[in-house]
Amino acid sequence: MKRFITYTLLFLAPVALVLSVMEYMLREIPSTYRLKAEYLHEDERRVKILCLGNSSGAYGFDPQYFSEYTFNAAQVSQSLDMDCAIVEQEIDRLDSLEYILLAVSYPSLFFKLETSVEKWRLPYYRYYGIDTGYSESRKPLIFQDAMGNNVRRIKQYYINKDDPAYKMTRQGMIELEPATNLTALQVKAKEVAIRHTVRSLNMPLVRENAGYIIKIVEMARQKNARVMLVTLPFHEDYRKYTYDKQMNILRGLMNDLSKNEGVYYYDMNEYSSDYTTEDFFDGNHLSRYGAKKVSLQLDSIIKILDRDRTQ
Repeated sequence: MKRFITYTLLFLAPVALVLSVMEYMLREIPSTYRLKAEYLHEDERRVKILCLGNSSGAYGFDPQYFSEYTFNAAQVSQSLDMDCAIVEQEIDRLDSLEYILLAVSYPSLFFKLETSVEKWRLPYYRYYGIDTGYSESRKPLIFQDAMGNNVRRIKQYYINKDDPAYKMTRQGMIELEPATNLTALQVKAKEVAIRHTVRSLNMPLVRENAGYIIKIVEMARQKNARVMLVTLPFHEDYRKYTYDKQMNILRGLMNDLSKNEGVYYYDMNEYSSDYTTEDFFDGNHLSRYGAKKVSLQLDSIIKILDRDRTQ
């Protein structure tokens, strides 16, 4: 029996060592979550415009084209409860805050990270000091994804030196290049729009998500800051496969919220004639050219709001 235990330990020891090294390597990879949290914490007292939201905002709000110091804390699959948690965690230190730009897209009101296939992202909010309360978040990183994906990520970062974090600016922006294959864009736009469509609309979840937006507005008021709710442009080949009822719920609720003082809603698809295929990375994400265009438009809107505020 002792010999069996000894052999078992001898067998498990190198496995445990390899897993421990991989866990350490995964945690040391400067993910966009980690870097955004670090950069925000370093600069938060000078941030005047804080951008939040899902991937449409992550790739659509380009801080370099805003006149005031702007930070992009939006993330892929970031749901409204996580936007709210970030504001709640950081608001006391955002001494210069004047605006929160919150990207609200077609699926936003019908999506929650912790109940989606993207829930593996939850542990990364630890970098903001946020406890998601989700049990999977307490697992080591190595057990939160397939082993092949872990190996691929380690290779991508440490060997290939190719990781999104390398491309991110200190203000939280990662630029995307324009789509080069229109046919591929059209096919993917249809696929993603259908995936984002919720035919049996979950209205309790809509009300819950609306509550997170209201809470963000209330926290912004503590700083005498305004909230701009923004639906960023999407490609016409994405738009044609959206469900009108779902889109109308989004726009209707955002318009209702904008009736509150200091809250504004802008559907940038109203400027769709300003955008060409070059402005899109895919059906629902802007390229760096589109991000520049919409950011300059939003900056102009902010200047008008500021001018009206002082009159």
